[in-house]
Amino acid sequence: MAVAEVTYRRIEVPDSLRGVVEHVWVLHQPGGPGDTEVLLPDGRGLVLLTAGATGLLVDPLTGERRPEEPELRGPWTHALVRTQTGPGVRLGLQLHPLGPARLGGGRPIADRALPLADVVGPVADDASRLLAAGAEDDAARLLLDAFARQPIERSADLDRLDDVVARVDQERGLVRPVDLAAFAGVQLAELHRWCVALLGMAPAAYLSAVRFSSYVRERVGAGPVRLEAAVAALRWFMDPAYPPREVERFTGLAPADLRRLVERLGRPTS
Repeated sequence: MAVAEVTYRRIEVPDSLRGVVEHVWVLHQPGGPGDTEVLLPDGRGLVLLTAGATGLLVDPLTGERRPEEPELRGPWTHALVRTQTGPGVRLGLQLHPLGPARLGGGRPIADRALPLADVVGPVADDASRLLAAGAEDDAARLLLDAFARQPIERSADLDRLDDVVARVDQERGLVRPVDLAAFAGVQLAELHRWCVALLGMAPAAYLSAVRFSSYVRERVGAGPVRLEAAVAALRWFMDPAYPPREVERFTGLAPADLRRLVERLGRPTS
């Protein structure tokens, strides 16, 4: 399974899963010194399958660590650091922001994860074996078929919040909750209720995650976000002369929180 370098590619998703899964990616990593990346809080959940060496996840702010496992992740509200401990391959189903809520009656689980077997049953083991054998496209199709067979939740609230989510993406998170409520034609309290129930977080937390991810992605591009590249992108806003309001507007973090995050990213395993 060992490969000479990191490789990243995407697999097409069927139209039947539109609004649930946005795309599928496959990432091969050799592991070793320097094979560390930042996982961005982009307001989206992820279905993850792994084979080979286990990755290590570290919260740079709390120091909490855990091994990476096959799971359905809810959207994170803050960045994590991931280190590849040896040669391995990951397959990810990047979910639509409302994907977890549309699956099986709703699973909004911000900052939490469910074992993949709890979501798709024995298919998780079958897909893992295919991934370990190098049959990445077959493993992806098996998982996509499993989700396609599940009942997809439909409701007026989901449809209306879908329009809000699309607006947030269009604006790269640079919009206020009160403006989103006006766009949806509801009171701010109603928008808050939608977001907590269907996204798993309050509107402000969701917007902060999207702003942070959008800002970093514009500077590093698609694929894995190398630790050094993320730190370099964030240091741009650490100049004391930069207006604090603009720091928070573009990164989703107050200047003190941004400074603490950058400092901790420089020593995530200490």
